[in-house]
Amino acid sequence: MKKIITYLFAWVAIAAHAQTTDSIAASVPPTYPQLTPVSSLGDLNADVMSLQFGKADAAAKRLIQAAKRKRQATTEYDKVVAFCHKGESGLRGVDRITIVDSMVVDKKDFLKAYPLAADLGTLSMSEKGDIVQYQTQLNGMVLRPEGSDSTNLQIIRHYIENGRLTEGEIIEGLGIEGDINYPFLMPDGQTFYFAARSDEGHGNYDLYATRYDSDSKRFYQAENMGFPYNSYANDYMLVIDEGANLGWFASDRYQPAGKVCIYTFIPNESRQTIDYETADLNELRAVASLKSVATLPMTDEQKQAKAQARQRLSAVNSQLSIVNSKRDFEFVLNDAKTCYTLNDFTSKEAQQQCREWLQKSKNLAALREQLQQMRETSPSARQQILNLETRIMELQNEVHNIEKNIRRLELLKNETSTNTPKTMTQKIFPPSELIINADGSAFHLHLRTEQLADRVILVGDPGRVSTVAEHFSEKECEVSSREFHSITGTYQGKRITVLSTGIGCDNIDIVMTELDALANIDFNTRTEKPGHRTLTIVRIGTCGGLQPFTPTGCFIASVKSIGFDGLLNYYDGRNEVCDLQLEAAFKKHMNWSPLKGAPYVAIANPDLIEQIAQNDMVRGYTIACGGFYGPQGRQIRLKIQDPQQNEKVESFEYDGMKICNFEMESSALAGLSSLLGHRAMTCCMVIANRYTTEMNTEYKNTIDTLIQKVLDRI
Repeated sequence: MKKIITYLFAWVAIAAHAQTTDSIAASVPPTYPQLTPVSSLGDLNADVMSLQFGKADAAAKRLIQAAKRKRQATTEYDKVVAFCHKGESGLRGVDRITIVDSMVVDKKDFLKAYPLAADLGTLSMSEKGDIVQYQTQLNGMVLRPEGSDSTNLQIIRHYIENGRLTEGEIIEGLGIEGDINYPFLMPDGQTFYFAARSDEGHGNYDLYATRYDSDSKRFYQAENMGFPYNSYANDYMLVIDEGANLGWFASDRYQPAGKVCIYTFIPNESRQTIDYETADLNELRAVASLKSVATLPMTDEQKQAKAQARQRLSAVNSQLSIVNSKRDFEFVLNDAKTCYTLNDFTSKEAQQQCREWLQKSKNLAALREQLQQMRETSPSARQQILNLETRIMELQNEVHNIEKNIRRLELLKNETSTNTPKTMTQKIFPPSELIINADGSAFHLHLRTEQLADRVILVGDPGRVSTVAEHFSEKECEVSSREFHSITGTYQGKRITVLSTGIGCDNIDIVMTELDALANIDFNTRTEKPGHRTLTIVRIGTCGGLQPFTPTGCFIASVKSIGFDGLLNYYDGRNEVCDLQLEAAFKKHMNWSPLKGAPYVAIANPDLIEQIAQNDMVRGYTIACGGFYGPQGRQIRLKIQDPQQNEKVESFEYDGMKICNFEMESSALAGLSSLLGHRAMTCCMVIANRYTTEMNTEYKNTIDTLIQKVLDRI
């Protein structure tokens, strides 16, 4: 449901002037009226401010004629006539909105009157109180008014990467020349509201609205929202909460200096324009000007809607008050429970661990801030920066391990079955579950236990197995079965098995289960071996880059993988090896459809990441898709469920990292390996960049560089 914006105007895309922040600072300030445009003209001013355009127009024209007879200037009166013509046109398109409430507050603290839910993002005001910045939920996109001063601003779009703002780019296509401020982007990522002072408006700040065109990758030309949202005073900071079906905007109409009124209203499903020809003009002006909210004419339907909206507003304010008063932190235990205070934990041990988690998380945030400052002020202190980066990685691992321990302690406390004694028996895996070929090999891989090395390299393409094995000094065995081609050999004294998996997480399910069975199940007795054999597994693959800093040819190490495939959800214990905080943040950011199945966030082995992903690899989050086309946002003949999926993915940021790439296997590999007690990670070479639309089809000649690095480091 796209409130207000869907019916305001028939959108027409225009070309925006290409500008830079420097050009903004150097441009000449606009000439729009900074004060009430006719404030010095007494009765004329009063008539214009009360929307008595016919009366003011007639009086101004009489004064023009008198001035001409006296050969005097008519500039001020001409201005009144122009304002009256524009205002009269505006009266013919007044939207009959229902005002739910109005509240006068101090201008310097007016943002506190907006009961924003967490998923609506964050609004913050400059120290001077003249500029408001909007940050999307989860610290993704940042929209900042920037310019030479607060009277000459443009909206600049940034992203947060590693705790710092990226270089900004001007929002294109708005078509407004003037001072643009007070941005708000709806959670759909398309509907954009802002305020602007320009010659096109009524004077002072007016509210504008536009939408994003995903085809041209720019916004349509913005349109003035007209009466009653706008007046001849300052009208700004429009925010809509679709979930509560409520909206807010600020105005200093009728207010003394330093005060502003916050209007709460019900966003209409479709624009309810008041019929100018049949309307009572006094009622029309009352609605258009919001002169007295208490006496506004209302239909019975509006009165009922207002009463219901007041209940929703009360609920929103109460919920926000409860959240603010009771939330000390947010710790996701599982899909069913999130803890916000220490008392939410039933396990005393979990409470104690949570205290340690909070302290280490605080220390981690401080180290990240220190690292950012050092990068900015002392970029030449390379060794100190590297030491800080290493400590941050260590502390991140400590925090994650504490998180896992908290979940184990708390969930174990809540399992009544743990109090029931169990008889320990050795499990026997029947032939229907563990299928063993006649030669004693695993069903799909056709490998036997003695043919499997402790170090394993996985590739997707069966033909790439030979490419890897060309580096071996000695080959022990070679086995092929369907897409599963394997060679075991020796590289620089290290015994390594290279195995192809084919495409997809479903194949990784087969590969990981059978590799673990070969390592940890006695195929003769069909029982688990007494000691656990740990495999070290590195997948070498290709992927699509999603960020400007992941060009074709670069190498990406998947620190965490977001599985679109749903595979790990079929296994017990998945919550213990996944980042549930990141899962919750990602689903909220994406407005995830339950029809797709829940995504999961699997974590690569941190020690192996340190071992393999050195300074020549980008570390980041990866999405493992359940397909190559629709799941990765490609549209051929079939439309996809969420056309904005990739834009949302690109803008997602969590814990200082962004989603770097798409591929199709890393989540299942990381998740199953963690559950089974193995060390695994994925590193890929970017062969296509979805952000820049670049593609390299000759990658087969250059991926050998990545193969060589992994062989040297595994």
